[in-house]
Amino acid sequence: MNITAKKLNIIQKICEIQDSYLLDLIQNIINIPSQSKSDWWK
Repeated sequence: MNITAKKLNIIQKICEIQDSYLLDLIQNIINIPSQSKSDWWK
């Protein structure tokens, strides 16, 4: 499975989720890289 197929599979699974709490968790995971602009070691 190539990366594009993996992304589409993930998008499809996310679209099927009805649990707001789970969607919030996924959103937090997606936002982690943008929140950690500083060096993680510090």
